[in-house]
Amino acid sequence: IVNTLTLDLFDGSIGQEIFFVYTIGSGLVQIEQAPAATGGIVLPGSSTTKINLNATGESVHLLAIDNGSGAAVWYIVGGQGYTIS
Repeated sequence: IVNTLTLDLFDGSIGQEIFFVYTIGSGLVQIEQAPAATGGIVLPGSSTTKINLNATGESVHLLAIDNGSGAAVWYIVGGQGYTIS
């Protein structure tokens, strides 16, 4: 990675986990909800929409959790060094 790589996160299945780990490169990795996704990513703050990985070794662990209506939404449950914006 040299520039910015944007990853679109689509809807998950309840209980599904996904790990993003920055292992090589020097650019920015941005993870955001895909335009066609309906479940979304739950992030703190009303204007935050992206999870950012900026350097080797950074990671984020996401888990799809039932939103109470039977639809899965992504929550951050762990990680190292990531930021949100």
